[in-house]
Amino acid sequence: IFFRCFFFWRCAEPSGFCLNQTVLLRKAMQTASADHSTAPVPDDVDVNSMAYGFAASKALFCALDIGLFDAISRLGAGATVTALAQETQVPPTRLMVLIKSLESLHVLRAVRGPTAKDTTYQNAPSVEQLMVSTARAYYGDYYKYQLDKQLYLRMQRVAAVMREGAGATADYTQWFQDASEARLYSRAQHNGSKGVGRMLAAHFDVVRARRVLDVGGGSGPVSAELCARAPHLDCTVLDFPTVVATGEELRAELAQTRPDVARRLHFIPGSALDCPWAVPHGRFDVVLMSYLCVSVPFGALPALFREAFRVLGPGGQLVLHDFISAGPDAAGGAGTYTALWTFMHVSVNAEVQMLYAEDLQAMLEAAGFVGVRRCPGLPAMTSVLVAQRPSAKL
Repeated sequence: IFFRCFFFWRCAEPSGFCLNQTVLLRKAMQTASADHSTAPVPDDVDVNSMAYGFAASKALFCALDIGLFDAISRLGAGATVTALAQETQVPPTRLMVLIKSLESLHVLRAVRGPTAKDTTYQNAPSVEQLMVSTARAYYGDYYKYQLDKQLYLRMQRVAAVMREGAGATADYTQWFQDASEARLYSRAQHNGSKGVGRMLAAHFDVVRARRVLDVGGGSGPVSAELCARAPHLDCTVLDFPTVVATGEELRAELAQTRPDVARRLHFIPGSALDCPWAVPHGRFDVVLMSYLCVSVPFGALPALFREAFRVLGPGGQLVLHDFISAGPDAAGGAGTYTALWTFMHVSVNAEVQMLYAEDLQAMLEAAGFVGVRRCPGLPAMTSVLVAQRPSAKL
C-alpha cells in the first residue's frame, strides 16, 4: 500500500542547489531496492505511476476518512455498494468512483454477483490487518491525520525549500508552537509507533536496563510499549512542551487500563537541541533516539551524541532508530522508503541530509562511544544503530 500510494513530487533542479539537497532529491527519485538486495537498479522509471501517486494516496486517505475499510469489514459478504453507501453516508454513485480507484490499486477486491448491484467488495488482506480501526495492528490514523492533513500539505512547499533553504519553511520547533498542530501530529504518531517499540525492545538489554531516556519521544508510544514489556523499567520522554501535553493526556488514558505502565512513564518538557538536557549526569542505562536524527539539522548531531554520552552511566547504550542507509556508494543505494522519507523531511528540516551508517558511526565514536553495530529496523525503511558507553574509563 505504502509504495503504491506514496506521494511523489516533480521538481526541476536549478543551478545553485545545495549539494546535500540535490542528493536528497536524486535519491527520492530513484526506485532502487533496499540496501541488502541484490536486485539490479532499474534503468528506467514509470513516470506516470509517479505522477499519479498523489491520487492513489488520496484514495487511500479518503477511504480511511469516510470509514470505508471499517464498513467493508463489518458487512462482510453483504458489502454491496448500496450497503456501503448507507454505512458511510456517501451517495452510491460517488462512492463507486472511489471504490473503482481502490480496486484498480488492488486495495479492494470485487466479488462479482449475478448483477452489478449484487457485487460485493473485500479489503485486501493487508488492508484488513492494518487499515481497519478494530484490528490489533491498525495504524490508519497515522496516514489519515499526520500524512494527509499535515506532512503532505507541507510538501507543497518542498521545491521552495530546495531553492531557498530554512527561510521557506517552519522547522519542528516553530511548527509545534501551535498546540493544535502538535496535538494532531503527536496523536497520529502515537498510533503509528507502537510497533516500533516492540521492534526496538529486541535491540538493547531490556533485562538489565532500569532507566530509559527517550529523546524526542513524542507522546511516549515507544516508551509505553517498552514499559509494558519490562515491568522493572522506568522511561522518561523529553520533547517539546506542546507534545508533552499530549503525552500527559495519553498517559492519563493509559492509566485507566494499564496503571502499572502509566506510573513508570514520565515526561520532561524541552527541546533535544537545548543542551545540556535537564537530567543528571550518568542517570540512564539507555538513551533512545527514534526518528530524531532526521528531524534535526545534520550539524546538530555531534552535540546530541555527546549529550547522550553524558547522561548515560558506564556501560549504558545509545539506540538510534532512523532512516539510515549503508553509505553513498553502497550497492543499490538507499532503500526507496528510506530515501523518500528523508526527502519528505526537507519540508520541515531544510538542513536534513542522508543518514549514512558510516557517518553516524564516526560521530558516535568521536563522542566516546564504542562497539557501534547496525541492526535491521522496519523492513526496507529504517535501521538501528546501537552504541555503548565504555564500562570503565580507558
